[in-house]
Amino acid sequence: RLSRRQPSVPGREDWIRVRLREGLAEPLLGGSSALSNLVDSDGYIRIDAGCEGIAEGEEVEVLLHT
Repeated sequence: RLSRRQPSVPGREDWIRVRLREGLAEPLLGGSSALSNLVDSDGYIRIDAGCEGIAEGEEVEVLLHT
């Protein structure tokens, strides 16, 4: 489940870095160039191009780093 709402721009597929905490996926703030986000993240969630975002508490699939 997502710990807070994650907005997205319709028409663009987004990949958001997340950290897993207490059973929740917490979106990390900052852009794709923020190296600290990459180090702190456990994986990614994908927001479809046709979607305006994901609501807080919504179930998400996390693609874990390998």
